[in-house]
Amino acid sequence: MYAAYGKVEIPETGEVFGTGWLPSLPDLRDYTEEHPDVAEMVAKLGVSPTEETTFAAPPKVDLRQWCSDIEDQGGLGSCTAQAGVGVVEYFERRAFGRHIEGSRLFVYKATRNLMGVVGDTGA
Repeated sequence: MYAAYGKVEIPETGEVFGTGWLPSLPDLRDYTEEHPDVAEMVAKLGVSPTEETTFAAPPKVDLRQWCSDIEDQGGLGSCTAQAGVGVVEYFERRAFGRHIEGSRLFVYKATRNLMGVVGDTGA
């Protein structure tokens, strides 16, 4: 725990409060090849961080084998829910080799409820 994240006592009442200070998030620029965590992962992978490697990406890649079927949203403006569930289905199939049938309508309706709107105004 950081020293600056201490408790503060109000002398008049004796109440103790946290200061609310939160440490900064790690900066990815701090994680170079020399960082102990990165060095350990590099060692596990069996690659040398100082080795010059050249990798040419292929001109195109076909990811269709991991994508779910195209679904028709009809007249409902649920494009973001369609995209969000499609991404989850893709990663589930890509990572675990199984298809889950996510509910696009549930995501759409839950989002609308969180936004506090009624009717179909898109999104």
